Amino acid sequence: MGQAVKSAKGYDFHSIYTSGKPLTFKVVMAIYPYASAPERNVGVFMTQSFNPLSVKNGLATLKATVDNVHTKDSRLPIVIKPRQFVVDRRNKLIGSTQGSLAIVAFPDHPIKIGQSWSALTSVSTDPSTTLVDQATYRLDGVQTSHGKTIFTFNVTFKGIATGEGAVLVDAADCSVISFVSQLELHTSKGDHEVKMIFKRA
Repeated sequence: MGQAVKSAKGYDFHSIYTSGKPLTFKVVMAIYPYASAPERNVGVFMTQSFNPLSVKNGLATLKATVDNVHTKDSRLPIVIKPRQFVVDRRNKLIGSTQGSLAIVAFPDHPIKIGQSWSALTSVSTDPSTTLVDQATYRLDGVQTSHGKTIFTFNVTFKGIATGEGAVLVDAADCSVISFVSQLELHTSKGDHEVKMIFKRA
């Protein structure tokens, strides 16, 4: 797909997609009323995939699908329609305002450990509700695990949902290995806490 290249100016990240090679994540989402009793918590599990339909001139058209939505006890009668969006080699959205928390939008320039950048990374539950307007990433470090070079990022979110998370990115292809976030969702019906975990399947 791509790679992270080191230079004197820092690390330069590129995600180059290949048609027919999807990224698939197991997702856990826990939703519960703010400062409420634990028995009111709601845990939802699902599988989310991003399949490159076409790759041309540095742009990738990704088809995002969500399947097997269920709770711990039963399958939920929820159907989430597939959607498509286009990203460039830096994972920046092209002609769209809705991306995914599992797709990191990298900066246009190399970054060093400790440096930050911001990106428009809108995430919605439906066309009328945008949870996140902007994400600010910080490169926290680089480590080696089982022969892989892995970058660690901190991310903070702004929008109806605010909070932060931690992202692990594989240096070999600049794809997300895992993502964990803790958000506070502010709505007219009250405040809720939302914890989301993405892990590569």
